[in-house]
Amino acid sequence: MYDYGITGNLKIYNSTVPPLYKLDVIPSTLPLALVYGDKDLLADPIDVRNLLKELSTPPVYTKQLKDYAHLDFCK
Repeated sequence: MYDYGITGNLKIYNSTVPPLYKLDVIPSTLPLALVYGDKDLLADPIDVRNLLKELSTPPVYTKQLKDYAHLDFCK
């Protein structure tokens, strides 16, 4: 989850580090699509690769969009 820094994490999560998402609760029957931008500072390529490794079932569609940032998907 989001890292608010040690002080913020303690306030929000009661821990110095943010908890991990429970990816194992995503049903393997759920078709996932993963779309991310190459300018997205919140989903850098290393994090995306790690996410793909951690998913129990690979997404049915994965696409990196050129020149897209995190909030560009809200347009």
